[in-house]
Amino acid sequence: MHEGKLYRWATYTGAKIEHLTFNDTHVTWRISGGGLTLALEADRISGGLLKAPVRTEMHKRVDETMKSTVRARLTDRDGRVLLDDTGDCTAMEVHGEIERLVKR
Repeated sequence: MHEGKLYRWATYTGAKIEHLTFNDTHVTWRISGGGLTLALEADRISGGLLKAPVRTEMHKRVDETMKSTVRARLTDRDGRVLLDDTGDCTAMEVHGEIERLVKR
């Protein structure tokens, strides 16, 4: 939500991942949809291991942190910046079929 408007970035809104890279210390991605582009850059900070479900058991471990710094930049189709801000106490989890997303 920014200035009273809720921006939704989901498959059901037609949003598409245009760019995604990650390594042990950073994640960057860019999503477009509805004539807008959201670019995000995040620091991967070590966190805690959480239990996650796999079928019927909670034996998978997922690294999640509440200490990441994320910069968000929202632009319109003309390149005008609607938002350029940084959150310094954000939660982040990098998990799942990430390699499949990067290959897009």
